[in-house]
Amino acid sequence: MKNKPMRRCIGCRNSKEKDQLLRVAFYQGKLTISPRGKGRGLYLCPNEECIKRAEQRGGVQQSLRRSVATSEKEKLFSELYREYGTKEESRSTTESHPKGAQIHTIEKKRRVSDED
Repeated sequence: MKNKPMRRCIGCRNSKEKDQLLRVAFYQGKLTISPRGKGRGLYLCPNEECIKRAEQRGGVQQSLRRSVATSEKEKLFSELYREYGTKEESRSTTESHPKGAQIHTIEKKRRVSDED
């Protein structure tokens, strides 16, 4: 019997089965919340407590191994809170599988310098 893949939540820092966690990935200049995908990723439990801890600890940049603009992090966490933010939603999301979640994309804003 094969062992199931384990991943560590950046909020609570507990290891859980991969299919019980949300995956946030940075790929081609975009932050994406999806169960699968390409690019450097991080994992979160689909509940308010872990989302808050991840936001407070600033683990997003460290896990993605790149700097992430404050506006991008704000968009990411507002989307996470909207989908998984309340305790009632968290319980039902944890019981049902997060792979059923829709894919959300946050496009990276490119800085354009004004050259005269």
